[in-house]
Amino acid sequence: MQLPTTATEPSTQPAQPDPHATVKALAAEHGLQIEEWDTTTLDANLRDKFFALYAEVKGDRFIVVPTGQDPAHRLAAVRALIAHQGVTA
Repeated sequence: MQLPTTATEPSTQPAQPDPHATVKALAAEHGLQIEEWDTTTLDANLRDKFFALYAEVKGDRFIVVPTGQDPAHRLAAVRALIAHQGVTA
C-alpha cells in the first residue's frame, strides 16, 4: 500500500531574521561588546526586571544582558538601549 502524497508549496512568509545574528550585527555596527551576566545574584524582585544595561569601562563599550535571556527579548532590549540611550559608534 502506498501512502498518498501531498504537494508542498513554497512558503510565502518572509524568512524571520535570527535574533542572535541581529544582536551580534547591531553590536558590531555600534562598536559594542555583549556581555552576559548571571542575574541569580540579584534580589528576587529584580531578576525578572533586568533586561539590559549599557556600560563603558576604560573606553570599551558593553551591553550587559542576562544569561539565558530569550533571544527576542534580548534583541528588543539592545535595540531600545541603542535608540534611547544615544549609543552610537
